[in-house]
Amino acid sequence: MDKRFKSWINLSLLNLTIVACIGVLMRYKIGFDFPYLEQKNILHAHAYFAFTGWVTHLLYTFIYYHYKQEFTQKGLRYAVMLIRTNLVASYGILITYFVFGYSYQASFFVAVTILASYFFVALFLSQLRYFDHNPGTKWLAAGLIFYACASGGAIYNAYMLSAGTFSQKIFLACQYIYLHFQFNGWFLLSCIGLFIGLLSRKGIAFDDNNIFRMIAYMCAPTLFLSTLWMKMPSWLYWGTVAATVLQCVGWAMVVKFAWDNRLLIKEKFTRNTYSLFLLAAMALSIKMILQLGSTHPQISKLAYGFRPIVIAYIHLVVLGVITIFLFGYAYAMKIIPSSRLSHAGILLFVGGIFLNEFVLMIQGVASFSYFAVPHINQVLVFVSLIMLAGIVMVLIARKEIDQQ
Repeated sequence: MDKRFKSWINLSLLNLTIVACIGVLMRYKIGFDFPYLEQKNILHAHAYFAFTGWVTHLLYTFIYYHYKQEFTQKGLRYAVMLIRTNLVASYGILITYFVFGYSYQASFFVAVTILASYFFVALFLSQLRYFDHNPGTKWLAAGLIFYACASGGAIYNAYMLSAGTFSQKIFLACQYIYLHFQFNGWFLLSCIGLFIGLLSRKGIAFDDNNIFRMIAYMCAPTLFLSTLWMKMPSWLYWGTVAATVLQCVGWAMVVKFAWDNRLLIKEKFTRNTYSLFLLAAMALSIKMILQLGSTHPQISKLAYGFRPIVIAYIHLVVLGVITIFLFGYAYAMKIIPSSRLSHAGILLFVGGIFLNEFVLMIQGVASFSYFAVPHINQVLVFVSLIMLAGIVMVLIARKEIDQQ
């Protein structure tokens, strides 16, 4: 591994540690008396930095690593410049949201990450003809395209606020556009692409063309799942249901392939890698089931109407699916060392994720009857500290291997 790649990996783990620290701070402000800093500002810093400084930075880094031998020299220089630009802008987002909240300063750095994403998408697509055939490449290309699409929601919201033509419904719809195309487009499709590419490099053949059509092509129409609370024509509703069903069928085909080849997959990966991939797959299966259930308008209104449920769903995707998968992928690439410290850290972090989902589920169910569970916010502070301790241990283990 070259020094540049190592430094970017270390920074990604440091960024995740920062995200976890901010998560602890947010939970502490809710559970205890801490009058300093605006909660809304902390929330924005937490979310944007998690998206750009943790997940996007790490996905960019993996793309750089796997395709650096196939990029042209000019293309490789541009890729390095764009990754650095996104990283610097991510820190700008973190600082400006903390200090100024939703402001021109913060919007400037968000705009920089958006522009960087446009150039990265254009660069990757322009270099496709130089890449060796790998089934994961088309998933990464689709993920990047949807990442560019996600910015449309953020841009239009910024326009509304600056023009003074604010509409709550349109604002929410734009927020869902931004989140949907990041979560279900850029994050999810890229992780599937990394996994399928990894299987290919391990000599495990996987005919994924039909699955790609069912999952990637249906990403755009399933956007309307998050807008079922708005009035829409019946043809659009049933089209959304059909797209959701197709995505579930596509994922079921992936699960069937993995099950049929489980012995071969176990041979190719260590127990830790296999276990993390299995946990991420379980979390994604739960997400798909919840997504299918949300096609019922009443269930959709119920889910999006209670904040703990929305938070639980976001954490299920970003932590339960994406972050656990990325840890498994890092293990597979030997980026995270196989040591007692790293194993204990991963165990704590993953355990904290599932505890977090469980507590949020209790809070969400209780909120249906408008019942406040005693000391639930204090428990969430404790759970967030568990996750923070776990990622700190992984970061220390990673630093130790660099010093050897």
